[in-house]
Formats: sequence, structure tokens, C-alpha cells
Amino acid sequence: LVSMKITALKDVPNTQLLSVFPTHIKKGETTTLTITGLGLSSALNLPSSLVVNKIISQNTNRIVVNVTAKDNAPIGYVDIQLGESILTKQLAIYKQVNALAVVPSYGVSRVGGNGGSTPKTNALFRAVGTDYGKDGIANTKDDINLGYIEDVTWAVVPRDEIAKKDEDVKFAGQMNSNTGEFSPAAAGPNPERYRSTNNAGNLNVVAKLTENGHEISGIGRLLVTLQDRKS
Repeated sequence: LVSMKITALKDVPNTQLLSVFPTHIKKGETTTLTITGLGLSSALNLPSSLVVNKIISQNTNRIVVNVTAKDNAPIGYVDIQLGESILTKQLAIYKQVNALAVVPSYGVSRVGGNGGSTPKTNALFRAVGTDYGKDGIANTKDDINLGYIEDVTWAVVPRDEIAKKDEDVKFAGQMNSNTGEFSPAAAGPNPERYRSTNNAGNLNVVAKLTENGHEISGIGRLLVTLQDRKS
């Protein structure tokens, strides 16, 4: 099971902007934005720091537009406007990714299947990027939250010496290096493990990104545990 946050709008006649994805665009680069909402029939108004190359499609609920951030665009949040509706602080123009944070910071996955009544419970992780802003210093007012960063590589490593000795990475399951989804191993005793114990594991989740020739990483925790007996 994977949880998620959902934001909804009441269906009304007037224009309402709901979201934009991706939530960031790098200076000098081109990307395709998907803007969602209600009543999106008006002309799209983007800031002068963005060049609209092509509106790929537009209907009342979705606009898909290809844009380029100018080389001299100031970094920071920009507004998207359609009619009288304005979407604020949801799209960022940035210079570089300075830091990655893994979310959730503590995830839980459960072994399952293998003839039992309880299926496996996967865990999904995402990486959130931050540009440290004009001052280049972490945790200051001009830090820019870039939202989810897609081009990261995912891996799991032992959380401590015990996990390393018990080979938790080998036995607890598999991390998809592209998507950040962890699939746990099968339930039940495993004769290949010490004392034929189960496939539980104590792991760290690592997201990595190469930015301007430098490797940036973020770390979260993953506990691979047994089935929930209440299920």
C-alpha cells in the first residue's frame, strides 16, 4: 500500500488553477509543464522569465505547454495566471540542486505472500530537491523548494553493522533504482539466513543525483518487517 496526498476543487463555473508539474525548471533549460484546474479556457499568462514555445494541448481541465526558462531568469518562485486565477509558489526557476531529501524519511515495508494470507506491502520513496538560493547557504529564507526530483538513482544499504552482518540488503527485498519503489521479499523462515530467520531488514534508502559534476545524495530509513497480524 502506498499513501498519497490529494487536493480537490469544487466544480464551479469560474477558472481555478490547481497544480503544475513538474514544479521546477532550470535556468536555460526547456521542459513541458502540465497545468491542471477548472475552466481553463482563458489565455495562459506566464512570467517574462519563461518563453512559451508551444501550447501542446488545452482543454477545460488541463493545459500542456512547452516552455524555456531564460538564461538570465532570476531564480525563485514564479506565478502562473489564467484569467483571474493565480497559482503562487508552485513553480520554481532554479540554478542548481544543492540538496536532496528522501520522503518519507522513515518508511515501512512488510514481507508477505509465499502461500500466506497477507500480501507483501511495498514502500515508495521520492526525492525532494532544494536550491540554496542567492546566498548559497542552507536553511535560510531564500532556499527554494523544488518539489519532487525525478532524475535520481535509488539504492538501499545496511543501516548499521548488524544489518550488514546479517546481509539485510541481500535478503529483505529489491529497490527499483529508477522509481524508488521497494518490493519486499517473501514471508516465512528463510533457510539461507542465519538460524533460518525471516526476511526482515533494517536499511537506509539512498537517493543520488549528479549535478554540475558533483554527486548529491539524500538518505531515509526503511524498516522491512513482518506481516501485520491485524490485516
